[in-house]
Amino acid sequence: MRVHFVLPPIERFSPVAGGAISTFAWQMARRLIDAGHEAVVISPTEGEPVYEDVPSVTFASAERDGLGVIRRAMSKADRVWRGRDWMYYDVYINRLVKACRSLPQPDWWFGFNDLQIGMMLKERGLGGRMAIRLSNECRTQYPDPSAVFAAYNQVFAVSGYIKSWTCEQYHPVTSSLIDVLPNGADLEHFFPRQGFDSTVDEVKVLFVGRIDPNKGPDLAADAVVRLRQQGLRVSMTVAGARWFGQDHEAATPYESRLNQAVTDHGGRIMGHVPRAEVPALIREHDIASVLSRSQEPMSQFTFEAMASGCAVLASNRGGTPEALGDAGVQIDPDDFEEVIEALARLVRDPEWLAEQKRLSVARASTMSWNHTFRQLSDRLSIPNTNSPNKPMRDPKTRTLQRID
Repeated sequence: MRVHFVLPPIERFSPVAGGAISTFAWQMARRLIDAGHEAVVISPTEGEPVYEDVPSVTFASAERDGLGVIRRAMSKADRVWRGRDWMYYDVYINRLVKACRSLPQPDWWFGFNDLQIGMMLKERGLGGRMAIRLSNECRTQYPDPSAVFAAYNQVFAVSGYIKSWTCEQYHPVTSSLIDVLPNGADLEHFFPRQGFDSTVDEVKVLFVGRIDPNKGPDLAADAVVRLRQQGLRVSMTVAGARWFGQDHEAATPYESRLNQAVTDHGGRIMGHVPRAEVPALIREHDIASVLSRSQEPMSQFTFEAMASGCAVLASNRGGTPEALGDAGVQIDPDDFEEVIEALARLVRDPEWLAEQKRLSVARASTMSWNHTFRQLSDRLSIPNTNSPNKPMRDPKTRTLQRID
């Protein structure tokens, strides 16, 4: 079987500049290839390095600076007239289709967060079955949503929360079409340090992600400040930027206040951390902060933190509770006193902290990317063509093991 993963206009198939969508495509494509199938990732690019162990086809991204004034005006008119969901979408589609025509016809096209991509490919004669995975609350400006969803044989949502939101938004169009296909833990690269559940002299809290009030890094930072004022040995590390490559821009008032709260109390502000350095960074820490004020669909950092042996201090909203299962300390991020109380208990009670770390590791072991791939294979009827002499890699054990 052949599957083509099509990344949306703002996503890059890159270990440096890619996000959660890129990670999912990479993880699923690797497993398809290991299972004896063919997979290609088709992605816009601005010259970033790509994942090298999966076949990919890239094309120039549709960015404002690369288009002339007349072309931008035409694209804007097309967007308004046709109800497109992305800036310069006509340019993106033309370049994407040209790249797709250089490839053999797939059995499945697999898109992400771009509700109109299935319709666009079919209109241009690129047949095959169509699937899409929604990892956010995806809205469309197209006047007839039923035509948008009619292009798909299968729709996936990253969490039950996103499934419920999508079904409510587009009911009854999606009620019988959509399944949950969650993120997974990369147990090959993310694993605990030796003695991860032993008592530590100073408890280290970590936030990794976009620096945005909705993500709530300030909640953990302010709680750490309060606990340090009480004499508790705890520190905070913040890794991330407003967006990839934006570390050089002037800090917003929010970022300035966050930076001061962290650095004035023994913590670190690291900016954007290269993807290859993230696993080691997480392993250094004891508690992961996932205190999103918004309805987080399903944070990939949650899985990486659990797999790395961190206790998770998390919001009780969106898809986060689904990711955590029985692990994690779930609280209301709007109740700051509850944030302080939960963090204080983790810092003051080393036995409870160790228990939460072990629960994280146990949960991650049941939510690996292999688990996600099995669900994907079942939904798309992808056969396992492995022979006994060509077993699939199982990152959980970092050895060779067949898929059941």
